Amino acid sequence: MIFAQGYTFHKNVVKKNVKYIIIFGLIGTFISFLVSWGFIYLANSMDLVIDSQDVTNFRSLSDWEILLLAACLCSIDTISS
Repeated sequence: MIFAQGYTFHKNVVKKNVKYIIIFGLIGTFISFLVSWGFIYLANSMDLVIDSQDVTNFRSLSDWEILLLAACLCSIDTISS
C-alpha cells in the first residue's frame, strides 16, 4: 500500500486477505535474505570485499558478518525502492 494505492484500498479486502499478505511477506523476505546471503558469500569467497578504510586492502568477512549484512539488506522495504 504505497501512496495513492493505500488510500483507494477497501479495508474489507485487506482484512479478508491479511493472512495471505503476511505469508507472502514472510516468504518474500526469507527469499530475499537467502539471495542476499548467497551473493555476499560468493563475493566474499572470490575475495571481492574491500576494506572501507583502505580500498587497496581486500579482507575476508566472517560468517557472522555475512549473516548480519544479509539480514540488514533484506529487512528494508524492497518494493518501495
